[in-house]
Amino acid sequence: MRKISFYFLLLFIYCCSSKQQVDLIAHNALIYTIDSNFSTTKSVAVKDGKFIAIGNNEDLLNK
Repeated sequence: MRKISFYFLLLFIYCCSSKQQVDLIAHNALIYTIDSNFSTTKSVAVKDGKFIAIGNNEDLLNK
């Protein structure tokens, strides 16, 4: 049981530490989203011509 827990912990650490590759990150910007509230955000990530993530600068740059 202890061995399984150790392997699970290693897998968890590996999954959390890998960063996703993107083509473009636009940050420190004012980006308007087209939702029901027309909310704004600070950064966006693009891969293969599609928006894959939006959020604040720190979150996207750390991913």
